[in-house]
Amino acid sequence: MRILGQFDESERLLAAQLDRYAQTGYGRALYDETRAILALTYLAQGRAVEAACLALETLAPHLSRYQRSVAGNALEFRKTVVGDMQRASLS
Repeated sequence: MRILGQFDESERLLAAQLDRYAQTGYGRALYDETRAILALTYLAQGRAVEAACLALETLAPHLSRYQRSVAGNALEFRKTVVGDMQRASLS
């Protein structure tokens, strides 16, 4: 969907897939891959900060060192920057 320019539909489908992964008993095959494609969708939508944060959060568990630091900083950055952007858009 992203390749076809249907970014909202791509985001919806990928988010639904990630919700399925969160369900008990549902396998996690392609979980990181789904998050990577969602990050690309965010980037195509002009949501670069969210894309970078999601990519770093996805990458962090695979690092040989600094996993918690990378994941924690990405999460905090996402909360701060994205929260600020959302508040600014409401003003």
